[in-house]
Amino acid sequence: MKKTQIIKKSTMKKQSLLKFLTLFLLSVTTISCSSESDNDLTQNDANGKITIKNKTYDLKSLVYNEFGNTKEFTFFNVPETDINSNEIVKSDYLRVLISYVNDQNIQTGTVLNVVARCEISLIDVNKGTVNSEEFLLYDSGGSNPDLLLETSEMTINNLQDNMVTLNFNFKRADGTTITGNYNGEL
Repeated sequence: MKKTQIIKKSTMKKQSLLKFLTLFLLSVTTISCSSESDNDLTQNDANGKITIKNKTYDLKSLVYNEFGNTKEFTFFNVPETDINSNEIVKSDYLRVLISYVNDQNIQTGTVLNVVARCEISLIDVNKGTVNSEEFLLYDSGGSNPDLLLETSEMTINNLQDNMVTLNFNFKRADGTTITGNYNGEL
C-alpha cells in the first residue's frame, strides 16, 4: 500500500471520528438544555410563596369560599389538579387556611385583619388527620402556646374577575413572622 493511501485512510478515519464526536457532543448539549427547560417549567408553576422561619414554600393553588360574612382562603403548595373538594389525594402537602369575618365585599384595597380561624399545617396523607403538633401556626388550642397567632393582616392588592393578587403577614406568640403572597385564580 502506498504511503499516500495510508495517509488518506488515516485522515478519513480522523474526520469520521471528529464528525461523530461533534454530533455526540451536540446531542448531549441539546438533551441537557432541554432537561433544564423542562425543570424551569415545573419549578415556576407557583402562584405565590409563604415564608416561615427562613423556609419558603410555593403556593400553587387557592380555594376561596364565603359563608355569610366569613371569607375563607385555603392555599396549597400543590396544583389544583391534586385537590378534590379541599382534600389532597396524591401527596403530602402544606395547607394555609385563613378565615376572616368581614361585612364588606372583598375588592382591590380591602385589608382583612379580623381573624376567625388561621391554621398553617404540614399534612402527611398517610397519617390522615393532622394534630396540633404538626401545625406551624394556629389560632387556638394545641399544646404549644408559641405557635399561637398574635397578629395578622391580609391585603387584597388587586381583584379582577376571578384573579387576585394579595399578600399576608402573621406573627406567632414566639415572635416568628410569617409572610406570603399569591397572584392567581380566586
